[in-house]
Amino acid sequence: MAKTGFVFHIHAYSPETIPMERLGEYIADLGALLGEAERVHFVELVPGSTGIAHAIDEEAVHIVSERLAEVRSGIGATAHLRAYESLNKRLREDNADAEYREIGSGAVILQFPGKRQMQPETIGPIDRQCAIEGIVISLGGRDATVPVKLQDESTIYDCNATRELAKQIAPYIFGQALRFYGIGKWFRNEETGWHMKSFKIESFIVLKETDIMNDVQNMRSISATWSSEAV
Repeated sequence: MAKTGFVFHIHAYSPETIPMERLGEYIADLGALLGEAERVHFVELVPGSTGIAHAIDEEAVHIVSERLAEVRSGIGATAHLRAYESLNKRLREDNADAEYREIGSGAVILQFPGKRQMQPETIGPIDRQCAIEGIVISLGGRDATVPVKLQDESTIYDCNATRELAKQIAPYIFGQALRFYGIGKWFRNEETGWHMKSFKIESFIVLKETDIMNDVQNMRSISATWSSEAV
């Protein structure tokens, strides 16, 4: 069966120095990126840094080429885009970049910037007095500061409270919605905008079920206004 050769060339390590486990991680991500598991075959490690040489059955070359073109344009399937980002992440960790090219022609099909990829700037942490609300879904710990998890629809907040406050909160676990007042620790980056990483509970009130929807809408409006002002 006719095959076409390709190589994923990592500008780091060498076949003699790359850890076997790390090599396996690169190969697994590369396989997830290419797809066509039954028609992509490992051949050898090529010296000159580390090149993962492999062959693709002729009838699958066009499919793989189209898939890589979609990834290059940022419109590929989620699984393939995720594999591409995973490879770039590993390359950044290894202070390297890479390229995917055809062995015969030497044509570069896809670039992996790795260490050259700009990372979004993070602002924070910024402590801000604010309020959150939802249902307590977890509470407990051995330290003086007690972890508390609060759920508002699909959002889960990681909070903490003193032992005294935790005792007062405990009867409401999986029960009525609460509003916590306290200090949120906020971060911002170019990709995700503002997000709160943790929340220190200073006080709380029990919400009436009939008021919850209005309260949530009001709090989200306030949060959105602050986010736009803070940018």
